[in-house]
Parts: sequence; C-alpha cells; structure tokens
Amino acid sequence: MSSVSHSGRSQTFLAGQGHLLITDSDGRRLGYVGGTFVSEVPSAVGSVLPGGLGLPGGPIYYLPLTETYTIQVSGQALMATEPVAVSQVGAGYVAWVEDVAPGVAA
Repeated sequence: MSSVSHSGRSQTFLAGQGHLLITDSDGRRLGYVGGTFVSEVPSAVGSVLPGGLGLPGGPIYYLPLTETYTIQVSGQALMATEPVAVSQVGAGYVAWVEDVAPGVAA
C-alpha cells in the first residue's frame, strides 16, 4: 500500500453543493470546468472521499504552499443554489469563508 505525502500543502474544500475551480498564478486549473474534472496545477491533487450513504463527497484539494491561488465556486449544475463555505487548512493556519453564493459561469 503506497501513500502520498501532503506535507507542504494546504487542504482546500467546499462545504455545500457546487464545485470549486482553483487557478494558480500561471492560469493552470484544478477542479471542475463545465462538469469535467481538470488537473493542470503541478504537485496539486484533488482527492474524492466516500461520503455518507455511499455517495461520493466533494473533493479535497491539496495545494502546494509555494503558490498564489484564485478559488471560484460554481453552482452551474444545481437546480437551486444555497450559500456554501470554502475552507483551507495548512500548517499553522485555518481560513474559511461562509455564506458564499455559488455563481454560474457564462
């Protein structure tokens, strides 16, 4: 059994319905674009864990701490939207934003 080291990375995740799209300073993306998962950011990983009732949960994104990111919340595939929260956990810090209204990308 092999394991992946996540030291030197933050964990970023969405609490609620929708998807995240994370973009680094070079325009490389990690997350969902139009319902398709993309992984262009070097050394970044999106990991989907099993959720309750056997349904998949949202991905946890492991991002290198050496980069600056933009995080977009999308509710494009939802019938109705409700506010969500975005959290990030790293060595020595925790940050979150609550009551984010997912946007619909044009």
